Order: sequence, then structure tokens, then C-alpha cells
Amino acid sequence: MKRNTDRDDKLHYREMTACPVCHTPLADRPAECPSCGTSLTTYYALYERANRLATQAMEAVTRHNFEHARGLVEELRRTNPEFEEEAVFISARAALYQHRFEEAAQLAEALPHGSEQRRELEEEIAELHGIQRRGMEHFNLALSSAQKGYWTDAEFHLDRALALIPHLPAPWRLAVKLALRQERWELAKERAQKGLQAAPEDAYLHRMADELAELV
Repeated sequence: MKRNTDRDDKLHYREMTACPVCHTPLADRPAECPSCGTSLTTYYALYERANRLATQAMEAVTRHNFEHARGLVEELRRTNPEFEEEAVFISARAALYQHRFEEAAQLAEALPHGSEQRRELEEEIAELHGIQRRGMEHFNLALSSAQKGYWTDAEFHLDRALALIPHLPAPWRLAVKLALRQERWELAKERAQKGLQAAPEDAYLHRMADELAELV
């Protein structure tokens, strides 16, 4: 399943708009708070660092480097608690990239009602849920046809399932089994290898890839 590439994963730059000590609104980045006299230099630096961390974390998510992104989000929270919304949004994006829709939905609920980021996440979660549902419908039709020996119909629905939900191992397992039942050994080998790219931890795909590598 592919995410909607029209979505914008860039974050808005967050400015410090109020004194962190007395909460007086700030304008034109004064060196000191006009109300309480607190030096603001260190606080500006914390905002700059937090903005960089947020950007780096989102970039790590888009590269699918999720462990690195998680570490950056943790550092972001330690650096500046004012960036909690950014931390939640980045974490939700990471969950979406990993097809963990329930986790993404829970994170989205932690964002303010009516916020652009929450609306964007909720729309994408609904969209991806729909894609996965259609993919599973095609997978079930392919499975039913395969059990009856209707190879052409099974392959038709399997192609659509793999286009919609290529991250799930079950369609790839069925794809390998279909090729084996039809004695299409090269195709079975190719599908096992592609399936492992999508689901590298799947035991069946590992076993079939090894066996077919010896036979073909």
C-alpha cells in the first residue's frame, strides 16, 4: 500500500512568541523580555535546536529510518516541551509509514481538535484503511478462486491485492503457492524474493526463497 505522495511531510517553523518566564507576548525577537527583563538568548537557541530536531526526525521518517526518528523525537521532547505537537505528529507519521493505523489514530487524537495536522492525519488514516480493505477483498477472492483451481481468476485478484497491500505477507505467500501449483518455478522464485523485500521476517517466504534458489 502506498501513501498519498501529495501529502506534505514538512513541518512549520515554530517561533517563540511569548516569554517563557512571564508569558508576555513578544514581537521582533527582543534580546530581553520587555516585561520581566529575562535574557531570551538561551531560549531562542532552544527553539532553533528544537526546529532542527523536528526537521531531522521527519526526514528520518520519510527515509524509513524509524529507530533514528524515534531517538530524535525523544531528544526533541527533552530539548523543548513546547514542541509536543510536533513530536506527536512525527510519531503518527512514522506509524502510518509502518501501516500501524490504530497507533496513528490514537496519536492523532492527542492533537488539538480542529488542527490542520490532526485533520490531515485523520483523512489519511481513513484513506489507507479503505485501501487495505479493498486489498483484502481482492486477496480473499484470489484465495477462494485458487482453492477451486480457477488460476486465471485467482491471478487477476491477486495482482490487485498486491498492488493495494504489498506490505502484507499473506498475498505474497499465496502468490508463491499459486506459481508452485502451476509449476511456474521461476515465477515462484521471483515472488518469494519480492515477498521477502516486503515482509523480511516471514518464515514461509524465507523457506521458499531458500528452497527455490536450490531448485531453479
